[in-house]
Amino acid sequence: MKWLIEKSTELGVKELYPIITERVNIKGFNYKKAQLYLREASKVSERLNLPILHEVRTLDQTLYKINQISHNIIFCNESKKDI
Repeated sequence: MKWLIEKSTELGVKELYPIITERVNIKGFNYKKAQLYLREASKVSERLNLPILHEVRTLDQTLYKINQISHNIIFCNESKKDI
């Protein structure tokens, strides 16, 4: 999670939506640590503003919310076998 937060911040992502799914290994999310990672990555990349870190939600809650406001979704399917 730390790597994902760092790299997305360095690349200029504006908002992060942490999602807890049924098959996730770690059910908890440390919001304070995530905020520290955002600050560190912003300093390293000389970014002037921090990405917005939204509250942790379930996948269903997130998809419903995104559907209402029409944002783009990036999905990584690690189980795809035809690559």
